[in-house]
Amino acid sequence: SFQSLMQPLQLAGDLSQDEKVKISIKNANELISYFEENKIFFEKQLANDIEELLKSFRHSWSEFSTSQILRKSGSKFTKEWHNAWKTISEETPVIKHKIENKFREIIGIN
Repeated sequence: SFQSLMQPLQLAGDLSQDEKVKISIKNANELISYFEENKIFFEKQLANDIEELLKSFRHSWSEFSTSQILRKSGSKFTKEWHNAWKTISEETPVIKHKIENKFREIIGIN
């Protein structure tokens, strides 16, 4: 997941960064593809919320990728990594929770 990939503390025994990157990219691409193909079936506000979630993923990914490029070049990278982590750990869950609640409402389980 993006959260596991971008967390500042990487635990021993966890997947490697490269494996986490591959999984995150695969999952994000599948989500984007599914949403783009089926967007018309979502209520307008729900579609907007999903687009906001995807935007937060893209922002986090951009910041994280920049941090990794800077890290490899020997430059200071903590600000970008922190920005990615903050978005994925604080902002994204709020949007995700809103979407989950809407789906629960739609299927009748609150």
